[in-house]
Amino acid sequence: MGQLLGELAVKWAMLTDSFRKARDRIKDLYGEQLLSHEAIRQLTYDAIRKHEIEHHVEEKKETNVLFIEIDGVSTGSQDADKDKVTSEVGVMHTGWELKSGYGDKAKYSLKDPVYFGRSEAGEKCWEDCVEIAWENYDMENTVVVINGDGAPWIRKGTEHFKDSIYKYNTYHVFDNIEKKLPKELIREYSLSGAIKTLATRGNPDGMLELLNGLSHGVKDQEEKEGVEEAIKFVESNHEYIRDYKERLEEIYDINTEGFQNLGASEAVVSRFSNRIKGRSWKKKHLEVMITGLSSIYNNTWEYTGRDVASIIEKEKDSTRGAGRIKDTTRESKGYISGGLPAIKGSESRLTKTLRTMSLSDFNI
Repeated sequence: MGQLLGELAVKWAMLTDSFRKARDRIKDLYGEQLLSHEAIRQLTYDAIRKHEIEHHVEEKKETNVLFIEIDGVSTGSQDADKDKVTSEVGVMHTGWELKSGYGDKAKYSLKDPVYFGRSEAGEKCWEDCVEIAWENYDMENTVVVINGDGAPWIRKGTEHFKDSIYKYNTYHVFDNIEKKLPKELIREYSLSGAIKTLATRGNPDGMLELLNGLSHGVKDQEEKEGVEEAIKFVESNHEYIRDYKERLEEIYDINTEGFQNLGASEAVVSRFSNRIKGRSWKKKHLEVMITGLSSIYNNTWEYTGRDVASIIEKEKDSTRGAGRIKDTTRESKGYISGGLPAIKGSESRLTKTLRTMSLSDFNI
C-alpha cells in the first residue's frame, strides 16, 4: 500500500489546489488521517526532484517551425526580499492537429506540445527554454516563433535562436489598446469588437486606419490623447503585431498552410495558475511545483518517490494533535468484515461514487 499511497498523495498534491486538500482526500478514502499535509508536501517535493533527475527524452521531434508561447503568473512570495514573484510558464509545439469539426467550427489541438515553466522571468528563463527545445526537438534547421506579451526580456528570446521572429500576443495587443482608450469612447463607438478582430487577424494597418479616423473625430482633449497613445503603441509594434504567417513566408519562404492563430499561452497560464496562484511560495518550492506540473501536462510523470509506509507509522506514533494513535491487534476470523470508511462522512464526488457502488450487487 505504501508505494501506491505515495503516488496518489503526490498526484493529488499537484492537481488539487493545496496539500491540505490532498490530505483530506486521502482521509476520505481511507477513513483516517494517514499523512499530514506537511508530510505530503515533503513527499511531493522529493518525488518531483527525483523524477527530474531520472527522466530522459527518448526521441526528438522533427519540425521546420517551433512555436514557443509564454506568459506570466503572479504569486505571493515567502522570501524576505520580495512580496510577489512572476513565474513564466508556457508551451512549445510544432503546430496544430484537427480535433473535431470543420471550417469556422473546427477545433484544433497542439501538436507535439512540451510544457515548461520557471519561477522567475529573465535571461535564465531563456537559457532553460533553449535547453528544453534542443532536448525535445531537432533544432538544426528550425525557425522559432516566440509569442508573448510586450516584456523586453521576452522579445530578447530571439537572440537565443539562430532563426526566429517575435509575435506580440494577440490578447495583450487588444488589452494594451483598450487600456489607452477612454472607456466612454470605446462604448460610444463600439470599438471592442473591431479592435479584437483586427488584433486576431494581425492587421496593424487596419488598426491605424481605425484609430486615425477616430482621432480626427474626437474633440475632448483627454480622449484625443488616449487615441494618440494607442496609435503610438501600434506604430512602435507594427511588425510584431502583423500576422506571423505573412512574415514567415516573406523572411523564410515557409509554407504556412494549416497554421492557426497563436494564443495557447492563456490556456497554459490557467493550467498552472489553478495550482500555484492565490498563495505564497518560497522560490525553491515554487520552482519544484512548476517542474512537477510540467511533467504531468507532458505525460512524462512517473512516481519514483518513497514508500510511505514508514511515514505512516511515524505519524501514527506521533503525540501531536488529539493524541497518540495506536494499532490494536484483533483475533483473525478468516475473513474481512466491516464497512468502507470512504463512503461515510463528506459529500465529495468520490464518496458519492463509492457509496453508490456499495449499494449495488457486485461480485468482486
